Amino acid sequence: MNDLTTVSSAMDSREIAALTGKNHADVCRDIRSMLDALEVDESIFASVYRGGNGEDRRCYILPKRECLILASGYNVKLRAAIIDRWAELETANAPKLPATYAEALRLAADQAERIEAQALQLEHQAPAVAFVDRYVEA
Repeated sequence: MNDLTTVSSAMDSREIAALTGKNHADVCRDIRSMLDALEVDESIFASVYRGGNGEDRRCYILPKRECLILASGYNVKLRAAIIDRWAELETANAPKLPATYAEALRLAADQAERIEAQALQLEHQAPAVAFVDRYVEA
């Protein structure tokens, strides 16, 4: 897990360090300082990753609000880099709406097929479920 990891609704402190050109240890120190000032338990955002030497190391996974609060303490260029990255994350994870009526119909048809397949699967599994229910009751 040595690579940068980003969850759709959070940013890893290693990615913040990479975006800002700061040392990861300094970013972690800034995060601890910020959370202390906000009177927030740092363990809420704490995580662990395996370093290059195989040791477990601490990192932080911050949601957008805390990430932007942290960035507000940095200079304009560093703040801009973090804010731009959040814009990318939000764009990448935004639901894609159909642009045309035909696309909407295809999407609806695909969903209907998935629902029918799931209903068929449930129907085929019904005897096994009934057996397990009888077994549990006995």
